[in-house]
Amino acid sequence: MKPINHKIQGTLYRKDAEIALLIDSAAAPLFLRYAYLIQGPEDPIFPAFLLDDWGREIRKLDLYHWVEQNGNEFPRAEIFGYELNGQETQIFLRALELYARLPCYVYPDKTTPVNQGHLLQHILIPDPSIPQPTPIKRPNDSTLPLARARLTYWHINPDQLNDQGYWQFPG
Repeated sequence: MKPINHKIQGTLYRKDAEIALLIDSAAAPLFLRYAYLIQGPEDPIFPAFLLDDWGREIRKLDLYHWVEQNGNEFPRAEIFGYELNGQETQIFLRALELYARLPCYVYPDKTTPVNQGHLLQHILIPDPSIPQPTPIKRPNDSTLPLARARLTYWHINPDQLNDQGYWQFPG
């Protein structure tokens, strides 16, 4: 069983205690994993696959589309995946917060264990004409699951990252 990965290209930066991803098509790939939250304790669950009420498996990023469209109608569907500590788990959809924004974790490699990820808070979209980082709405072309992630979006001048308090992560 492997957690679902979303490949994206960019560079990680840290500002204070928060991690930001600068989108850069020339950078090395990174891998995002999106977690559902358990109702109550809000512990994250990283899906590997879903079994619907008829025993069909839904895998890869399609799982997030399926839950978005069918989650309320099939509360007995089960997600198989991982807890934040890396332990394998399974849980019924009815136990998850289906409307909560999805915490997003970033990994250097698609085989990196779940417990070695870093919580991502910001997506930085490069714009050399911006003198100061500017908060923006999530781009309209964002697709699931990125569109449901618990992230803020910024336009930022990449040449001024260090001047704005950003430091390349890790480091």
